[in-house]
Amino acid sequence: MRAAIAWSYDLLDPAEQRFLACCAIFTGGFTLEAAERVWGGCGDPQVSALDGLTALVDRSLVRPLDRDSGGTRYLMLETIREFALEQLVACGEEEAVRDPHAAHYLAQTAAMFAALRQVVIPAMEWEVERLYPEHDNLRIALAWLLERDPLAAA
Repeated sequence: MRAAIAWSYDLLDPAEQRFLACCAIFTGGFTLEAAERVWGGCGDPQVSALDGLTALVDRSLVRPLDRDSGGTRYLMLETIREFALEQLVACGEEEAVRDPHAAHYLAQTAAMFAALRQVVIPAMEWEVERLYPEHDNLRIALAWLLERDPLAAA
């Protein structure tokens, strides 16, 4: 299985390889907005996140999943994600990807709480449901932030 993933990885151009490695930071899927935020913090400015994502979808390394809310969520098989994460660590860019990942989910959570203060009860449920698919990403973002600054938890 690993050899097949490595073969597919080798078929990507260097920018696509880097984009795949950056997307490996996501757990449980991600949105285009999240990919743009992470890629904007560490990627090649000449390659858009949309182009990178399109290339990965075309090569079946990432799968789009349409949601009832109208947005698309992208999923990566865990074996592909593990391989791509190894590539990210090997090139020494894990920190450069984890920082914008954590910043994105921190900002998204802060925006949700701000919105919750201003909305009526039925809309609160929608706000919470919007953040629910990001549970795994929120968890790893929080773990990263706490690892980087344990005093922030105090």
